[in-house]
Amino acid sequence: MDSSVTPRSDDLDRRRLYQVYGDDTDTIASFIALFLSDVIPHFTDLENELIGKEWGALAERAHQLRSWLAMVGLTKLENQLLHIEEQARNNPDECGIRQTYTTFREQLNQMIPVLIQEVERLNRR
Repeated sequence: MDSSVTPRSDDLDRRRLYQVYGDDTDTIASFIALFLSDVIPHFTDLENELIGKEWGALAERAHQLRSWLAMVGLTKLENQLLHIEEQARNNPDECGIRQTYTTFREQLNQMIPVLIQEVERLNRR
């Protein structure tokens, strides 16, 4: 895979995390852990809505999940999900949405180990 699109630890927007949560690393770690355990499974629902061409439901779920990406410092992915939401609401081109979603999902999957490492790092403090 092209390393220019492979998420790395520095793709985690720590600056935003500290803007939102201040120095409360326990809260940051808790939100990331909650995201990993409870929110990640909902991305499968998003994919199922894409497969079923349920554009309204897809746009709504993307909107709901987008705020979680912001809360765990995945700003780049938040912007990609916004694009998917807008495509589903305004111009539901299946091929275009599918391409955007595939890239998004690959990068989200690559960020999961980064998030796990971040929780471990924060819990060691």
